Amino acid sequence: MKKTGADTYPVKKISPISTIVITVVGIIFAEIVATVLINSLGWLSSAWRILLDVLIMVVLIFPLLFLLIYKPLQANLSEQKQVESDLRELKNDLELRIQERTVDLSQANENLQKEINARHQIEDELRKINDELDLRVLQRTQDLDRANQELQTEIDERIRSEAQLRLQSAALESAANGIIITGRNGYILWANSSFFHMTGYSLEEVQGTNPRFLKSGLHDNKFYQELWQTICSGKIWQGEITNRRKDGSLYIEDQTITPLMDEKGEITYFIAIKQDITTRKQAETALVESEEKFRTLVNWTYDWEKWVDPQGNIVYSSPSCERISGYLPEKFISDSTLLFRIVHPDDRKSYEEHRQLVHDELAGVNELEYRIIAHDGTEHWLEHICRPLFSKENRYLGRRISTRDITERKQYEDKLERQNKELLDLTISESR
Repeated sequence: MKKTGADTYPVKKISPISTIVITVVGIIFAEIVATVLINSLGWLSSAWRILLDVLIMVVLIFPLLFLLIYKPLQANLSEQKQVESDLRELKNDLELRIQERTVDLSQANENLQKEINARHQIEDELRKINDELDLRVLQRTQDLDRANQELQTEIDERIRSEAQLRLQSAALESAANGIIITGRNGYILWANSSFFHMTGYSLEEVQGTNPRFLKSGLHDNKFYQELWQTICSGKIWQGEITNRRKDGSLYIEDQTITPLMDEKGEITYFIAIKQDITTRKQAETALVESEEKFRTLVNWTYDWEKWVDPQGNIVYSSPSCERISGYLPEKFISDSTLLFRIVHPDDRKSYEEHRQLVHDELAGVNELEYRIIAHDGTEHWLEHICRPLFSKENRYLGRRISTRDITERKQYEDKLERQNKELLDLTISESR
């Protein structure tokens, strides 16, 4: 920092009061000195005395004034100028500093503004990132919720599937039918207890073996080749097979073999369901033989045999109906009203009343004679005897009807009645 004038020329500062006091004292002192000097020079004229007085006053007072007033004033002015110069320099320096500071502040403001803008931009980006993060978190939360729901659904489904599998396993194990599961190569993987009861072979004995040990020898190789080709093509095979038990006895089974495929459509397992139908086949054979005997007996009976169900429909009509009525049995079975239509008009009322007995299972044996108009237009007298039919369980099955053609007998009776009448008339006329 530059030195001021006061620092260069130090001047003792005198207060205004001191200056006045000193000035007054100086004037008084100068006046005294002038007075003393003038008095000592008494010979001077008044003009010279005045001039001398003025001169002494000037000589004494001016230096005093110079020292007391002008010099300090000059020093003050110099100091003021120096101060003003210093102030100007300080002002210029301050302005320069202010300008530099302003530039620095402007630069700092620009940098601050850039930083603020950058910070705003970063805040905007952070806000966007935060919003995007919130959205992603929300989406992720929703995805997790859906995933949790799907997982819970899958868990529930798996629990249900496991329960279903346990149920199915228990059902397969306790099934009345024999069940075996084989691999793609046909070797047994599992068999239930019913298979053991059916064949006599336990799971431990048959596991890992081919079911060919059950062969009875009654089927040729072509039969088994067609079976294998069918299931290997992905189709279900169903049929009857005669197999041999462990004890050597033969039995007949109704078997269904189903191939199981994976998601690629390739066969992985075969499931065979076996039902022992030996007893049923024996019963069916006995029934067929019995039915054949009954049908042979009924078909060859001379009378017209019919079976009418509780609704009035003809279930069976023996072949003798064609000999009596001229219509085939199928006609009466397919058209239950045909018999009523061929009844003689004069006998339809009594026939209709009698036909209502089919709805009454308590009605016993009943008889009726009526006429029909045969297919060729001839008139036939029929003797009709019906009785109720019941099953072994005492269930009402309708009525069995035996119908016999008594036309010749009726004609003979009419002829005999006419002869008896003629004979009676002849006897009466002779007696007169």
